[in-house]
Amino acid sequence: MSAEAICPYSCLTDCMTIRHCTSQRLLKEEDVLFEHGDGGYHLFAVSDGHHGRSCAAFIKENFWSCLKHRLPTIPPNGSDDDTFQILTEIRKAVLDAFMCVDEAWYKQKKHSGATLTVALIVGRLLTIANVGDSSAFFHDGQCLFQLSKDHRLDDSPAEKQRLMKANVQLAPLRASLSGPAEVGETGYGPLRVWPGGLAVSRSIGDADMTPHVLCVPHIRQLIIPWSGVRLVLASDGIWDALGLSQIKKAVKHKSLKKCPERLTDLVSLVKGGELEDDASVAIVDALATDEDFKNIVKARAKSNHQTRLKKLTKSLGRRKKPFQIFENYLADLDGVTMVPEHLLDRQHHAKEAPCVTTEDFTVFGKDTIRGILFTSVNGSSV
Repeated sequence: MSAEAICPYSCLTDCMTIRHCTSQRLLKEEDVLFEHGDGGYHLFAVSDGHHGRSCAAFIKENFWSCLKHRLPTIPPNGSDDDTFQILTEIRKAVLDAFMCVDEAWYKQKKHSGATLTVALIVGRLLTIANVGDSSAFFHDGQCLFQLSKDHRLDDSPAEKQRLMKANVQLAPLRASLSGPAEVGETGYGPLRVWPGGLAVSRSIGDADMTPHVLCVPHIRQLIIPWSGVRLVLASDGIWDALGLSQIKKAVKHKSLKKCPERLTDLVSLVKGGELEDDASVAIVDALATDEDFKNIVKARAKSNHQTRLKKLTKSLGRRKKPFQIFENYLADLDGVTMVPEHLLDRQHHAKEAPCVTTEDFTVFGKDTIRGILFTSVNGSSV
């Protein structure tokens, strides 16, 4: 049970202090960061364009307008029974916004795309949704946790398997960097989807890719603890350049104002002063007080003195992992289970009509619900 046991209605109306700061070092100028707030909601997002900046810029201009009118109004008073319905409506609103902006971009008839990772806060409820490999983490003062679901093929066995079952060509670049490596050829760089050569299995846009590259996000929801958290939303230019230990140290010990710039400075430093990719980061503090997160970390460390056993363990060379798996989600699900009909739009040029199958997924950490997934008529998963 956890997640504050039954997720009381107050988690939607509790007052938190939300502050943020950003930093960017641009090489290709394909990254964008944006934030919006209205009606008690706070949205923070990072998008990393590929084949140009145009899709990421389009998302920045249009995502909030696609989302805001879909979000439920949070009344000042309500019952705990209403909470789960509102959480469902928020997830559906975020999912619809991803598909809405993807459809609008498709109508532009421009062949480019972008990753998208968003963090939506209302009260103490945090909703994370993402496609691609612009990752989101949070630090609770003691541990670093990953919130986003990585859709990079090299790091996502489930997505790799999904595409292989659909007979999608997966291969690294050939040595000439002009297309997919041939069978038996070692190839260069990460595994990619062909046609197109995209290294992630989900994105916004990319009309020239296989229709099996989806714009449907993975969505997670959790309650922000009263002790507060620091969110880190960043493009792969941050995550690929820095080790998680470096990121964790900067997140813990730097003030909100200095933390983003410290991370982008580190990227430049480890690359010898020259960038290999855009590096963009947004740091968001969600706290119950006006204190800086750095001071909260210090206070917690002071009050939690290590026991002799912990000191002995540390002296023996055992070290904590730089980040841990967070298990206390209110919801943790693939958006495909919510809108299977979307594949009809995404696969507008596909000749085979999909048929329906079912798959179990867990919501609120306790209930197993029957979700809907598509498979092609030959039985392969899409």
